[in-house]
Amino acid sequence: MGIGVLLAVSSPARAGLSATYLHLLVVGWLTQLIFGIAHWLFPRASAATPRGDERVGWAGLLLLNLGLLLRAGIEPMVFGQPRHTFLLTSAALQFLALLLLVLHVWPRVKER
Repeated sequence: MGIGVLLAVSSPARAGLSATYLHLLVVGWLTQLIFGIAHWLFPRASAATPRGDERVGWAGLLLLNLGLLLRAGIEPMVFGQPRHTFLLTSAALQFLALLLLVLHVWPRVKER
């Protein structure tokens, strides 16, 4: 976190890097931590498949990381440009990942 603050303070030209750094910290680490804990700790779906269909979870994880990589690679170059196509694609991938990860965990949460 300290490195992110230094990036933002040291030069206005590095503002794109600090925004990317914060996004990677929050979405790249914290969000994946939350979903990993939910995947592991929520009630079991059944004895045969205790975590449900893990392919949905893996697809969500893949989309989330693809969106993160796309954003990390593009955002510093296009920082400040509204509605850049690659950033919108990154956001769409991350949103789809969120939907897939919720879809993966939801059957284990709903009332039986």
